[in-house]
Amino acid sequence: MNMQSALKRFITAIIITILAGTPILRAETVTVFAAASLTESLRQIATAYEKRTGDTIVFNFAASGPLVRQIEEGAPADIFFSADEAKMNDAGSKDLLVKSSRRSLLSNLLVVVAASASTLALAGPRDLASPGVKLFGRRGPIGHWLRNRLPATVTACSREGPLVRIDLDCGFRLSVLLTPQGFEELDLAAGHPTTAVIKAPKSHLIFR
Repeated sequence: MNMQSALKRFITAIIITILAGTPILRAETVTVFAAASLTESLRQIATAYEKRTGDTIVFNFAASGPLVRQIEEGAPADIFFSADEAKMNDAGSKDLLVKSSRRSLLSNLLVVVAASASTLALAGPRDLASPGVKLFGRRGPIGHWLRNRLPATVTACSREGPLVRIDLDCGFRLSVLLTPQGFEELDLAAGHPTTAVIKAPKSHLIFR
């Protein structure tokens, strides 16, 4: 059993992971470069896949852009999962992909939630343009993550163990932990205006 067959088996396992198992073949090692947002799901799939096949899956999780740069610089990757279509296009334009091997396996869904006491009637995306809805952030190019950008003022800076804690006033209190080097590079101090950029792989709705 060669490496190409091992790659095919792993991709097949992802597509049909909830269906019947694949036959056990001679073990191979498959190196997978994948967007960090896929860490939990791919690890679960890999655990089940390794038990069925005896293959070993080695992951490298990071943002899609840095992964493309690593591949371009010669880092060995058998499979590349990008969370950004533009980055996959970039890899293709640089001939870093095996032609005809590209597959669209995943997609995102827009989920809108409102507090239980809210009087807003949100039936679809167009309702987000209504006067009663305040949007934070900005629209980015198609294929890029949208990040919440909140104008803020630094209220305090203090050491917290090996890190530096930055307290911000964004209309609400927000605290950020930075490395000492990061703190020095940003040159922050109490009273300085700044912008808090928030990006998270998961969102949680907490009822109070």
